[in-house]
Amino acid sequence: MPAISLPLHWTSDGLPVGVMLAARPAQEQLLVAVSAQLEAVAPWAHRRPPGW
Repeated sequence: MPAISLPLHWTSDGLPVGVMLAARPAQEQLLVAVSAQLEAVAPWAHRRPPGW
């Protein structure tokens, strides 16, 4: 079963809080598409936890 974890929230200390999404077997493209849409509205590539 394909699954992905996405950092969609951050604590007041700057730590990421992840959400795990799962899809039916052989539906990886669905997870990639949903992930891309979520990152477009809430970018996280520039965020780093403290100490990194």
